[in-house]
Amino acid sequence: MNSGPYNATKRPMSAVLTAFTVVACAMMAALGVQHQTKLVPGPAVNSHARPPQSQDCLDCHEVAEHFDSVPHAQTLRQSGDSEWQKWFVGQSFKAPEGTSTYHFFESGDGGLLCKNDFYPRPVSVDWLLGSGRHAITPVSTWTNSAGETELLELAVSWYPDQGLGLTLGHSAETLKNAVGIDRLGKRLTHGETLECFGCHSTWLPVNDGQIRFREVDPGVTCNRCHTEAAQHIESDGQLMPVGFSWSKLTPLESVNRCGNCHRRADQMTTDELTIDNHLLVRFASAAIVQSHCFLKQDASVDGSNERLDCLTCHDPHRPASTDPVFYSDQCRNCHDVDCSTESHCPELTLNSNCLPCHMPKSEIHPGLSFTDHWIRTRSESPNENPSDVDKGR
Repeated sequence: MNSGPYNATKRPMSAVLTAFTVVACAMMAALGVQHQTKLVPGPAVNSHARPPQSQDCLDCHEVAEHFDSVPHAQTLRQSGDSEWQKWFVGQSFKAPEGTSTYHFFESGDGGLLCKNDFYPRPVSVDWLLGSGRHAITPVSTWTNSAGETELLELAVSWYPDQGLGLTLGHSAETLKNAVGIDRLGKRLTHGETLECFGCHSTWLPVNDGQIRFREVDPGVTCNRCHTEAAQHIESDGQLMPVGFSWSKLTPLESVNRCGNCHRRADQMTTDELTIDNHLLVRFASAAIVQSHCFLKQDASVDGSNERLDCLTCHDPHRPASTDPVFYSDQCRNCHDVDCSTESHCPELTLNSNCLPCHMPKSEIHPGLSFTDHWIRTRSESPNENPSDVDKGR
């Protein structure tokens, strides 16, 4: 879990491991970063009026034509979606040490149910969270005694490399100590529920604490990143509201815009922002701003220098490349033989794959690995110090 549009407080990572959150302000001064940043509008997810649809953007922007196929657009699905339901229906998972067994099956109306041998009746799975690139986690929702929406994050998720497994944050020990419905998963508070759905949708209408699920815009679509798109559309493309165009953001502002959901460094404690924290690799936008490559760049947006932010490598309008050559080429844009200002790798030739040494993958949970975006050289010591290893190569 990060921090979300409904809760901008800083909390330890251990308290926010399993929900996905959003915040709206930018403050890197606390980390000693010298880039200047300005306040940008909050996400459309909690706006009062329904934002424009992706189809509205497609009328003028061809780049939106295939956006429905990118992971961002697929990060929230109803459990009745047959394309996604297939990863669960008819599948069972036995948790370590025999603590629980989970069975998934289709309901009579085409929905998805989960049965646990320690709970007397099946629980309806209402939504599937995650694009499937890393994982898909089923959740159930209900209304609490105060009339507010809350969710149950099931203890079992689907992983592309192994199928069903324990959800991140769950273990045999936590399940062994759980009773009743808690054997099925983790109950989230109303605030955590809003944060969770808030990062997996473009619009999340809420009335008196209840999410109006029939009106939710699932997935992260155009208006979520290009804020105030309605003004842009109403002006026939003439008006460019503050925060609408990413080209006008500094590298830090750009990274923090992604970090609204992928976690921002200014939401984390000093102890969390260390290379000894193996969970930091999960939050790419918090890790990359620690990199020497990021810190030494010009904070301006005039385009006169090579720029490093999330968009340097990731085009949000298309599925991410899986070709290491593509990413190494981005490194070579600065670390080129003709460049006199950047370091050159003394270990391998310039046309080598940079990622295994400088941005390796790290498994933080069985079946769940992330690329380390804290770009640096690495020693063999598990207690390496950034001042010793981050030489800008």
